Amino acid sequence: MAAGRRRRAQRRRYGVPTVAVLLAGAAGLFWLTSHRSTPADTAPPAASPPPVSSAAPAGSPAATTAQPPEPVRSSGNELPRDAPIPDPATLRAHLAAALGVLAGDDTALVVADPATGRVLLDDGGNRRMPPASTLKIATAVAALAALDPQTRFATSVVLHGDRVVLVGGGDPTLAAPAPAAGGSPSGPPMPSQRLGPSLRPAQLADLAGRTASELRALGRQRVSLGYDASLFVGPATAAGWQSSYIAEGDVAPVSALEVNEGRVDPARDARSPAPAASAAASFARLLAAAGIVVEGAPVVTAATSADRVLAVVRSPTLADLVREMLTVSDNDLAEAIARQVAIARGLPASFAGATQAIRDTLNDLGIDTSGLTIADASGLSTLDRLQPRMLTALLRLVLTNDRFSAVREGLPVAGLTGTLASRFTAPAAAPGVGVVHAKTGTLATVVTLAGYTTDYDGRVLAFAVLADAVPRSQIRAAESAVDALVGALVTCGCAR
Repeated sequence: MAAGRRRRAQRRRYGVPTVAVLLAGAAGLFWLTSHRSTPADTAPPAASPPPVSSAAPAGSPAATTAQPPEPVRSSGNELPRDAPIPDPATLRAHLAAALGVLAGDDTALVVADPATGRVLLDDGGNRRMPPASTLKIATAVAALAALDPQTRFATSVVLHGDRVVLVGGGDPTLAAPAPAAGGSPSGPPMPSQRLGPSLRPAQLADLAGRTASELRALGRQRVSLGYDASLFVGPATAAGWQSSYIAEGDVAPVSALEVNEGRVDPARDARSPAPAASAAASFARLLAAAGIVVEGAPVVTAATSADRVLAVVRSPTLADLVREMLTVSDNDLAEAIARQVAIARGLPASFAGATQAIRDTLNDLGIDTSGLTIADASGLSTLDRLQPRMLTALLRLVLTNDRFSAVREGLPVAGLTGTLASRFTAPAAAPGVGVVHAKTGTLATVVTLAGYTTDYDGRVLAFAVLADAVPRSQIRAAESAVDALVGALVTCGCAR
């Protein structure tokens, strides 16, 4: 998924802003310009410890004399505890100017020390704020807690009587080539244009080829085709989603069966209003290309456990999907993954079931969700609300428990990867390049950022900054203000 085009719960929300977040002229001060989840391997996930930065040289605690931290590296299972913890009063004073750019009743900032759980700065941390795409941190943690990180999701083909049925297993990354002008596949799918280079999605063409081989072995050259997307239930769009999301390519209608995340063409953003039917049509073309005659149009068909399995392909691991979801802020993955959490907890695989499953799983982990009200798992909904301090609590869990290593690894790195690749460019934000790992979020009047970094004393800090009621014309300036604020956090040698 091209990071530049998609708004991924960075989707602009329409509405009249109520309170300005930016102080006029302050930006210039900071230079702001199968049907089932299928475990592939039940072995425990490999350890991937939290990032650790080298501490600043002894005797240089102040931001003006401290050395910048090295780019974060993994080293050991525990967060470093020898680096000094920032003094809360000194930290607040250090951030005062940058925090002033985000002054107003509709902003919140929480900074916490994940090694001890101590909250160092809390401005509005208990306010219920729209999270935008930072909600994906909660979705990722819930998924890795409820499911084995090595779980893969199966797309299968079964023989149901005389009909071949394509059965969706909830893998939106399933890849298929675009049809040529004549209706036949035009070549291999182009996942590299939409997915990270390390993600290797399952291929619909492989599924068709294996199916064709099995059919020939059974003496079948002509078949009718059905499709089954019944693993996911309920509405395909969430309350609070804008009607333009699908046409503009921010997200597809949620379906257990789709290819190229519901895109009509893998090289374009626009989504099909009927992803399952589109996937079945693609599969029919691929079967025909493999020498099987498909009679009639594909029809909805309910597969059963008694049906003969002809072929199966499996998604990348859940851990890989979580990394991808966070790095590029993939809305389709967030919604699909959340439904797998619902299934794991015995809840309906719907928006209601998925959001309840997220809440229940976080509660089981000891996370306070009393301020959590969500209509989806991606953060696209304008109805989503959470308390910023919940985000820093989640980040503490992520930084201290290797079960959640995929979250650490998937968070974009400032100035380098994913949705932060083009951020932190102004001088005030530059100290954050390479050392800030954080999830972005942008809606029409919302700018959020939550993650972790290492300060100039070498202490790993978790933070969450959320701004609501940002004038639409000031969204980019608000993002720059947030970057400058987090850049200032990095330069804090704030221990006494």
